[in-house]
Amino acid sequence: MKTIKGPALFLAQFAGDEAPFNSLDSIAAWAAGLGYKGVQIPSWDARMIDLKRAAESRTYCDEIKGTLAEHGLVLTELSTHLQGQLVAVHPVYDEMFDGFAVPEVRGNPKARQEWAVDQLKLAAKASQNLGLTDHGTFSGSLAWPFIYPWPQRPAGSSKPRLTNWPNAGVPFWTPLTKPGSISATKFTLARISTMVSPSRCFLSGSATTPLPYPLRPQPPDPAAARLPRLSGCVSRPYSDVSR
Repeated sequence: MKTIKGPALFLAQFAGDEAPFNSLDSIAAWAAGLGYKGVQIPSWDARMIDLKRAAESRTYCDEIKGTLAEHGLVLTELSTHLQGQLVAVHPVYDEMFDGFAVPEVRGNPKARQEWAVDQLKLAAKASQNLGLTDHGTFSGSLAWPFIYPWPQRPAGSSKPRLTNWPNAGVPFWTPLTKPGSISATKFTLARISTMVSPSRCFLSGSATTPLPYPLRPQPPDPAAARLPRLSGCVSRPYSDVSR
């Protein structure tokens, strides 16, 4: 424990388009004012760092460290959490993960993966130029949709599913709920309960698995909010605080 340094701050959680969160210099001054001693820089955020330039120029890397040093801060790591996640993406998540990539490779999983791998290589070289020995990233996972409800669902993503659900679902469910639908007993099902696993409520489209830690709440999709929720579905919408 005696070797632990800090406290340090992951800037991706606060970077934005308004001052003091829109440049490395101003956000560093803000972080230092709160008592932080180090920062982790998100390598995908051009307001904080030019990753390609950092991989090619030690002079530029020295400038980054100098900017932080002016505020009494040190750089702890670079982060490639978003790019790293794109190294291995299950096809069911193609649309959602496309937002983590540059526009020119979206809609093209092969090109997106190649871009992501190149980003990690650039980050490794940039880390070397910055004198860093540690790095923060995600590995990506082809099993992601079967394990964890992330990333956040884009606004309106449930609307086409909700619009199409009557066409896809009603022909199957309607016969079971009509009087006399089971002719042998004249039995009518008054209520049907469902459980959809592992990570989606088929009406709300929101994450249903309780998370092990709190995340920033996000208003539910308006299209889903107008519909009654299933009794067994506890919806927990959330948002990623990274950019």
